[in-house]
Amino acid sequence: MGALRSTSMKRMLSLGLLIAVLATGCGTARLVDSPAATTLRITRTPGLFILPPLAVTITYPASVARLLDDINTLPPFPAGTFSCPIDFGTSYTLTFRSAASPKLTAVISAQGCRGIRLSDRRSLWAGNSPSLFADLGAALHLTQAALIPYPCPPPSGTLCYPQPSPAA
Repeated sequence: MGALRSTSMKRMLSLGLLIAVLATGCGTARLVDSPAATTLRITRTPGLFILPPLAVTITYPASVARLLDDINTLPPFPAGTFSCPIDFGTSYTLTFRSAASPKLTAVISAQGCRGIRLSDRRSLWAGNSPSLFADLGAALHLTQAALIPYPCPPPSGTLCYPQPSPAA
């Protein structure tokens, strides 16, 4: 009887936890719910690389919605201390616009911890989000090697980009 009661109690607690997680949206922070963004302006900050300028406006609804959804499903940036790969400062600024709401921006770090700063000052984490970078590359017609630059000499099979030489 005690084992049956314990099992029932565990199931009730599990169900309650599941309902709580679903009700809070699994801890994700929505960038925008409604109305849908209709245009997206993407610019790149090269950081410590010599990269070609990039400034693109996307009006294709599926691309805009896919990137917005990618960002909306990201978790908050983790708290605490942890190590990240080197960050060369390359970032992409995504500015979503719609006729019925103010513009919303997300600044995505391409390297390092891959943090995202939203215009409302929240921070999200794209460290484990291959879909965001794949969709961003597809929207910009860039390969992953062109989207996320590496310094020269490159890892095997990738492109590399020079860094400015210090003034003599």
